[in-house]
Amino acid sequence: MRTHIASMNEVRDWVSQSKSETVDYMFASHILLWCDEAVVAKRAGRIVGLALISPGYWERRDPEIAALYVEPEFRSRGLGTKLVRDAVRRCLKRGLVPVLVQLRSARSRSIVEALPEKLLRAVEALDLVEGEDYDEMAEREEAEIGLQMVVGV
Repeated sequence: MRTHIASMNEVRDWVSQSKSETVDYMFASHILLWCDEAVVAKRAGRIVGLALISPGYWERRDPEIAALYVEPEFRSRGLGTKLVRDAVRRCLKRGLVPVLVQLRSARSRSIVEALPEKLLRAVEALDLVEGEDYDEMAEREEAEIGLQMVVGV
């Protein structure tokens, strides 16, 4: 599946039209204010996955991939990995390096570890996974609200 750069207006429109509680929960906060664009994947004209990019607006705030979301029916197909890879490439192109990626689960760690070496060097991974207990908690939260989150909200 191909990805492209989307404006935050396109992302806001997608959020406002979504009937998903997961999307409402994940994007209802101030996260959209931090970001200036997204890498999105679409199927039949509808966004099925996205990685939000924040250029770092506040004091000592580093550029980061602020969130990753993939619709449930498109998970476990490599789309999250592709979105993160393309988002890191976009950050490199914009000179937003190093790009912060907060790792919140073993799955998110494996997505980052799958990046090509050139991209991996541009990433500052903040590993928040502290053993099996955190992984179990993250998996439970993902199951309860249907999120695939790589980075923080």
